Amino acid sequence: LLHEKGADITVPNNKGWTPLNLASNNGYTDVVKLLLEKGADITVPNNNGWTPLNSASSEGHIDVVKLLLEKGADIKVPNNKGWTPLNSASSEGHVDVVRLLLEKGADITVPDIDGWTPLNSASRNGHVDVVKLLLQKGADITVPNNHGWTPLNSASSNGNVDVVKLLL
Repeated sequence: LLHEKGADITVPNNKGWTPLNLASNNGYTDVVKLLLEKGADITVPNNNGWTPLNSASSEGHIDVVKLLLEKGADIKVPNNKGWTPLNSASSEGHVDVVRLLLEKGADITVPDIDGWTPLNSASRNGHVDVVKLLLQKGADITVPNNHGWTPLNSASSNGNVDVVKLLL
């Protein structure tokens, strides 16, 4: 109704969040669908480089992620810190989103600007199911971040014993 009354679906807030990015970040699948039907651009990031797909992936909104992927969202686009949707979902422990992104061809080896790979981030944060999945898909346990921390260093430093067991 707002769009029919002249509301502009491209206008961002002062942080660069468009209506599509906001709805994606908050998991409002029906709103995302409607905005896409009205021509919202899935490629527009906010001021920090977060695209709707990256936002939805970080928050674990699997239905929104599926919808955005169906509409052609690019799984390779990172935010300003180099986090791809896979990095974001892995760091936050959203195993279903991680699985879907991997099925759609996300690159398991891409680090962020500080060298954190999806495996290293998941290990640091104790996300056992994500670590298991990434290992099953061939993630390299020896790759350090820019500070020399391997996934084992990261898991050990944070007391994530179940992840440490997986990595040994």
